[in-house]
Amino acid sequence: MKTLPVRFRTLAVFSLLPLAAACGRDGTGPVTLTPEQVSGDYRICSLAFSPEGSAPPAVDIHAALETDASRLEILQNRQFGFVYKQPTLPTRTVTGSYITGTTDMRLDLPATQEARALLLPSRIFLDFNAQTRHLTVSQAQGVYTVRKADYEALTGRSEPNITDDIRGRLTGQLIPRDGTCG
Repeated sequence: MKTLPVRFRTLAVFSLLPLAAACGRDGTGPVTLTPEQVSGDYRICSLAFSPEGSAPPAVDIHAALETDASRLEILQNRQFGFVYKQPTLPTRTVTGSYITGTTDMRLDLPATQEARALLLPSRIFLDFNAQTRHLTVSQAQGVYTVRKADYEALTGRSEPNITDDIRGRLTGQLIPRDGTCG
């Protein structure tokens, strides 16, 4: 068997070093957040839907909820429950699954009436701060559409001069339940 000269072997090894440095613990890719790191009970500090343009006005979803009874529960089995209570309705839960990235996570929500009633998209992208354990709706969260009827039901006001579909963005911050919103 013929072997490569030493200089070619050295060049080959050094050319692979950047790839090895970019790999995770098991050498297969970047280190991703684990369910153990992100799991927990999170308080909703802010959550809002902001339509594109100047009309209709933004909706403070957080203000429409009873804050003591509303939370995001992230489980270690890659499932979550968005538990919420509106003043005159019983407590409800939207459940789904999540995946983690290196510093972020994505919640995949089912297309249920409960999720639509809160003007939530089918996917929520959250940035995770490992030091504070805060979750922030990511800037990568794209524009999505909500139904006018759901918007009007949550806000309690009629918007006669807007289309049946309203395009906008979600913003928000969540912190560990034992923390205080600032």
